Amino acid sequence: MKKLSASLMEVYFSGLCREGITGCCAFRVQGQALQPGHRAVPGITAEGLRFALQESIEEGGVYLRRAGAGLHWVFALEHLHVVHGGLCGRVQDGVDAALVRAEGERAFALFYDLSEWTPALLRERRQDQLRRRQLAEAARQRESASSAGDTPVDQERMLLAYIRAGDRNGARRLLNEMLARIYLSVPQTVVLRARVIELVCSLTRAAVEDNPLLGSLIEQNQRWTERMVHAESFEVLSTLLMEALDAFFDAVHLHGSNRTNVHVHKALTFISENFAEPLSLQQVARHTGLSVYRLAHLFREHTGKTVVATIRQVRLQRAELLLRQTGMTCAEVGYAVGFTDQSYFSLHFRHQTGQSPGQYRRARV
Repeated sequence: MKKLSASLMEVYFSGLCREGITGCCAFRVQGQALQPGHRAVPGITAEGLRFALQESIEEGGVYLRRAGAGLHWVFALEHLHVVHGGLCGRVQDGVDAALVRAEGERAFALFYDLSEWTPALLRERRQDQLRRRQLAEAARQRESASSAGDTPVDQERMLLAYIRAGDRNGARRLLNEMLARIYLSVPQTVVLRARVIELVCSLTRAAVEDNPLLGSLIEQNQRWTERMVHAESFEVLSTLLMEALDAFFDAVHLHGSNRTNVHVHKALTFISENFAEPLSLQQVARHTGLSVYRLAHLFREHTGKTVVATIRQVRLQRAELLLRQTGMTCAEVGYAVGFTDQSYFSLHFRHQTGQSPGQYRRARV
């Protein structure tokens, strides 16, 4: 694992400066400066840095600290649950706090993009903070939601609509709201477990009734249910449900445009199960028992895409999932989903998401 050495930090400082982040200072957990050659941020004592570092860990990201007449941003430098120190910086006096935070968030994203470290602890803390806010918001809205007739069935239908529309962010946001309301109504773990399993089963049933070719979701549902049965806390249940949603989303979105042709469905299933292997149009055609020409024609007719484009789409969707949920490096993710050329992986990932793999991960920490 990379250590936060002075020479390594020099490399990161250079990268941050190239991107316009100036006047920043790195420090060890004990508050000692790593780089004597870099000007320390004025106005913060070692004790203040230790306090700000702890607050950054608790918040799961950038913490703002006022010292004297200045306002500083501080965040922890952490990789896979090991905190090595922190990075802090000061924005000129008189700047609005929102702009100071934005500068800190930009430095945060740039550092982790340059280093390819995985802030697993910060990610967990940030998710905890988000869950608490959602629980509080759900508590405030509970009465009004009930009076408006916002029933669990209505929410499930809306969630499935988000999935069909390809709106992953909307689906995750709604699912978080549903989880918060479930927790408020029945905080006991055993009941929560039953409610979450019931939710997954309801979504699976609705999807299969809507499109019988999605029968493979029944087997996926069984595997997720087995894992949820052994979940020991609401946090674990929430994480499993989000992972199940991503897998569910990929399956529905992949098969959603094909409701009639068995050969195309067979090809899509083969791609979804073998995307990490070297795949070609010829291999998929051979699996379906059709000629290359016939499969290519049917595939485009029923999905609007080519076989090769669909293989790439499935790989990129799985890459997004791995970047959000694992500590694998960007290069490891590319290889894991079937890309043998990392520049090719980065090029198409940026084309699909508008961000490099590293930027995508940082934005979702």
